[in-house]
Amino acid sequence: MNWKTFWDEKATSENPFAQVARIGGNAEQNEEMLNNIVEHIVKSLDIKSDDIVLDMCCGNGLLTSRLAKYCKKIVGADLSEKLIEQASKNYPEITFVCADALNPIESSSFNFHAQHFTKVNLYFSFQYFSIFEKGKKVIDHLRKMLQQDSQIFLGDVPDSSKFFMYYNSPLRILQLVKQTVQDKNDMGKFWSEDELKVICKELNMVGKKLIQPDYLPYSDYRMDYIITVK
Repeated sequence: MNWKTFWDEKATSENPFAQVARIGGNAEQNEEMLNNIVEHIVKSLDIKSDDIVLDMCCGNGLLTSRLAKYCKKIVGADLSEKLIEQASKNYPEITFVCADALNPIESSSFNFHAQHFTKVNLYFSFQYFSIFEKGKKVIDHLRKMLQQDSQIFLGDVPDSSKFFMYYNSPLRILQLVKQTVQDKNDMGKFWSEDELKVICKELNMVGKKLIQPDYLPYSDYRMDYIITVK
């Protein structure tokens, strides 16, 4: 799957929720739901007024703009130039940069030095790093951009222990098989707690799985994971 092309195409929609692929499932995506998600992120990541936050894979800035009021500064970063254009146009008071989470510091538009941030939010995006080594690489790069004792929040990650809560019908399983064969699986990877534990151990960090509250739209098959940089 070419994720850059995928998200560039999503950015052409006039629906801001469709631009970031948040219109699926049974949950209605609206301002109330966004506010619930933001409050959940702020609480889970313990964002404070003096924090400098990186919102990696920020998309069109829907969450970034709402997180901004809770911290000293926030920077949004995303692989898709078109989504960054949308974010910069809609929220000109916030810094948005085009950067690949697999190697953000090497991105030409990313001029923030190592250990610049105090918190990283990566929400509804970790599934798109669809093999173990890519996920590890993302976390490793984010670790280098954080101050000591800072945290990374992997939010809304498909949970492999709840795989069949999502793939709960023959039709969905058939769709998964077809998309996998065509290399067009737009769900991405279901991660396990054990995989994330291994990554944290190998990178000398501490991680913990968090159970999502029921009021979040996809809590029936997703989890959160909080990582502390030592």
